[in-house]
Amino acid sequence: MLGPLAQEIKQTSKIKNTTPIMVVIGNPPWSAINKTKLDDRFIKEKMESYKKKKVIGTHSLEDPYVKFIRFAQHKIEENGSGIVGMIVNNSFLKGIGFENMRIDLARAFDKIMIYNLHGNPKIDKHDENIFDITTSNTIIIMIKFPKELRLNNGNCVIEYDEIKGTRSKKFVALKNKNNNWKKIYPENTGQFLFIPHKADKIYEKWMSLDQIFSKRFTGSNTHRDNFVVAFDKDTLESRIIDFLDSSISDQELVDKYDLNPDLDKINKIRTKARREGLKKDLIRDYSYRPYDCRIAYFSQHIMGARRAQYDDVKDVLSICVPSSSGSDPWSAVHITKGMADIKFCEFTIPSYMFPLKLKAQTSYETKIDDIEYDNSLLKHDYNFTDKFVRCVVRKYNNGVTGEDVFYYIYGILHSPLYRKKYTQYLKREFPRIPFINNIDNEHGDSKLLLKISSLGKELANYHRMTKTVQIPNNKIEWSKNKTMIKKIDPTRDGDVVSVRFMDYTISNIPHNIWDYNIGGRNVLSHVIDRFMSKNDINLADRQHFLNVCGSISKTIEIQSKLDTLLYDRLFKKRNGKVL
Repeated sequence: MLGPLAQEIKQTSKIKNTTPIMVVIGNPPWSAINKTKLDDRFIKEKMESYKKKKVIGTHSLEDPYVKFIRFAQHKIEENGSGIVGMIVNNSFLKGIGFENMRIDLARAFDKIMIYNLHGNPKIDKHDENIFDITTSNTIIIMIKFPKELRLNNGNCVIEYDEIKGTRSKKFVALKNKNNNWKKIYPENTGQFLFIPHKADKIYEKWMSLDQIFSKRFTGSNTHRDNFVVAFDKDTLESRIIDFLDSSISDQELVDKYDLNPDLDKINKIRTKARREGLKKDLIRDYSYRPYDCRIAYFSQHIMGARRAQYDDVKDVLSICVPSSSGSDPWSAVHITKGMADIKFCEFTIPSYMFPLKLKAQTSYETKIDDIEYDNSLLKHDYNFTDKFVRCVVRKYNNGVTGEDVFYYIYGILHSPLYRKKYTQYLKREFPRIPFINNIDNEHGDSKLLLKISSLGKELANYHRMTKTVQIPNNKIEWSKNKTMIKKIDPTRDGDVVSVRFMDYTISNIPHNIWDYNIGGRNVLSHVIDRFMSKNDINLADRQHFLNVCGSISKTIEIQSKLDTLLYDRLFKKRNGKVL
């Protein structure tokens, strides 16, 4: 034994004393909308290894920190061995758009150590960031050993640890970091995650929204909301007229509307827009945020919107969700009729629209497995995939319509039990939907589906404000203040909240209504922000606020009913197992 051991010690000493080690360390910039030009040919070619598989959310790979990691990986691979140590945004640990990045890093390195520092106060107000920012961060150390020292049969060992809490607590932990690392196995998670994760085999068998719906559309990204989006048609039309008016100089236009000061770009856009002229039919309703419908000018030149995409969803109901979400528990879903904004459901993750119907007529064979079916799902222009339609027809061959299925999905997405149980999935990929069986047999329970669908439709009506309700006894009160304040100032008193803003106070708002969030965004705070943006409040605005409160109150009530219906089928333990 001693001979080989002595030889190994000799070789190791030689490497330690004579072999240079390539080390890449740094704190690169993190920003998905960073304007830093890192798109030269070299890095573009290298980034292809992170983009091989077609996935949602690959725009995240444009973040500079991702390109710096890819550059560091290249230098280590070029050298044959080395170490990378960086502190970066932690979005790549679980984001669906980073899946191939994680796979490629595990291929390139022998050992990866992840110390997740978290630090997003929007997710947890008690979790402080080590920097003066709100973006969660992580330390990543990646090691590629020389060939003669390579262990574990060439498989990457991935170790993980994390810390939450105050900044001082994190600094102490960083200074005294021990070897309390936990091995994780990304290949067992379905999405090759760099965080601890226990797969739910039942959930992963369900079809996701992008497997259920044939087409999805990204919400519109205007690049200049303060100009092409307005509260009323007259204001918006006046802006467009000014934009087209050649007597108003580019600089005057920029100063008046606070536009991007790039005058060459403005001039080119204005020249193209003048050829098109003012088209009033492009002034259309725009779902800017939940409970916030505005007016937008859908000109390809001025807004940058794709006309074809807008027409595809015009006057069509769509379920809107992002491809991933930071909200905890997950709540990033709402409904719209027509085009929605790209940030409709989430602050930073693009919202996707899954419309109920499409323009083009879609029909399916009525004969499935040599059985003739008479089902409306097979005959209408519903935006469902062939595979999904066949599954539903086999399961519920008794008059279940496309609308029933659509509202059933919307209902499931609002179940608090569903959101809590599957939040780890919902935060990183499109939701998967259970189409529920009876407990005691394999056949579909269409009666339960129709009950949930009815509640989902009721939710949709309240969320679109086609059905309104006042808070019981009209308890919420408005009053005028003597002093003007510029920010929203909420205070709690037991079970109610009062909020001051501008020269108003709204009192006696039930705390569960005030705390209601969609995609991490406080709904009532946004409604008030809308008032402050207008710098004016009229009777219609007051009524709108009360209607939103009523809608939230009914939503909470309906969510409780949904959980009662779903508990036995999805969450009740039987024989030690969760159905």
